[in-house]
Amino acid sequence: MTFSHTKTDTPTQSPFHRHMHSDYEILYFVEGDADYVVESAVYRLQRRDLLLIAPRTYHHLRLRSSSRYERFVINFSEAELGGELSPILPGEDCIFNIPKDSFINHFFEAWGQSEGLFDEEELTCLIEQNIRPLLLFLKHNPPKESILPIQKNPTLASILRFIEEHPEKNISAASLSAQFYVSVSWIVHIFRRYLGISLMQYVRKKKILYAQSLIQTGQAP
Repeated sequence: MTFSHTKTDTPTQSPFHRHMHSDYEILYFVEGDADYVVESAVYRLQRRDLLLIAPRTYHHLRLRSSSRYERFVINFSEAELGGELSPILPGEDCIFNIPKDSFINHFFEAWGQSEGLFDEEELTCLIEQNIRPLLLFLKHNPPKESILPIQKNPTLASILRFIEEHPEKNISAASLSAQFYVSVSWIVHIFRRYLGISLMQYVRKKKILYAQSLIQTGQAP
């Protein structure tokens, strides 16, 4: 399990890399002026928004201005939770707005207040001991209304879902063009516009993470 607390009065885009990884990620947004890209969807972040991002999901922050920015991030694997909590983890990404009086908001406030008071070992203990109740609260106290993306491309979403579900296939812009009835140039453009990387970079990252998941579960890649 890894975690970080980012707080800056003058944020710049450079520290916020486009990435995907084999762990789950919780991002808790405190303040700032930013959008968050999750695969083919773009979300306008609001105070106390929480993103629970599934493994092998492409995501990154996109700053809209240099307003003061603060967020908390926790990365953890399914195995670290123990088998009894694995069923509560979603297969897809979830976006929540957390009520101010929620245990979840109180937890992140306590984390922020403990910095400078707790040493690293004590802070690690605080976070590891609270990740399970945090996930249980997400399961049993879901938001009343869904948070919808401000931007989403259905065709790109279908293409990304196909790539995720067929990691063993040799995928190219030409093969996707034929399958989804769009031009090769459209595919090249849409990946750069929405994701900021090329199709083949995206496919290679997915294949690497898929191979890693097979190794971790004892299967031959």
